[in-house]
Amino acid sequence: MHIIEQHCQGKRSDQSLNEDGLIITDGFAAVVDGVTSKRVHHLAGLVLGRV
Repeated sequence: MHIIEQHCQGKRSDQSLNEDGLIITDGFAAVVDGVTSKRVHHLAGLVLGRV
């Protein structure tokens, strides 16, 4: 698979808090729609909606 263009933009200005993601391998591509966490807790450096 040849990816021509990709972009993932969260609603917050700090993109490290973005719960969404892209998974791209040789065989497939997927868009992951994360869950907006109601709390500001982190686990392993990630917001809970991304875990």
